[in-house]
Amino acid sequence: MHNGVDNNLITGKAHFRAVEVKILASENNQTQIKFEDQSDIRYARVVAMETYFQTDLRRSQPSNYLVIDGVQASYCSVILETNDADDTGHFLLNPETGEPQFKDGKKIWVPSKSAQGNGRFTSTQQNQKYLPLTALHRIQNAGSSASSIVGPDPFTRQLQTFYNMYVSWDKCILQIANGGLNNSVNQAVVLGVYYSWLDINGKRITRN
Repeated sequence: MHNGVDNNLITGKAHFRAVEVKILASENNQTQIKFEDQSDIRYARVVAMETYFQTDLRRSQPSNYLVIDGVQASYCSVILETNDADDTGHFLLNPETGEPQFKDGKKIWVPSKSAQGNGRFTSTQQNQKYLPLTALHRIQNAGSSASSIVGPDPFTRQLQTFYNMYVSWDKCILQIANGGLNNSVNQAVVLGVYYSWLDINGKRITRN
């Protein structure tokens, strides 16, 4: 933190990607919809996430599907498969003084036990489980007039941030209440993902 500004967040907000989760009309009674893999941010460190409702964004990209409204969102949560954020790697410290230890003039880095390389891990967990979609919506609006319940969409004002999160997108799930959304047309959930190609220690993440 510096002057009230989270520098960790700033370095990630230089990059943005919208993630589209399709809810096809043929799947309108499904309670679980799998995310598609997001190859271009597969190993990126996710620093923040938000969502958009129909009043904010009418159509999703690239499929041009109708975005869900605030009432539909209240039936949805997300399950994110991520790395174990407690196992991040660390600089080796002197147990007596707490000061970093050095070798050849450089701090000694102890890598994460489960990391195979920056952004890659031997195992993942459902560390973000049943995160309400409405908890990710920070835009205040009047709501969609076509919604089954007319009125303002739920919002939080604050952007949901994360410290050291890497997401295995093809293992993530959109969880919908029993009975599904019963949508008669193809619709979509849209997540706005802010990410960084620097890890929490400022080291560049290998992209290939």
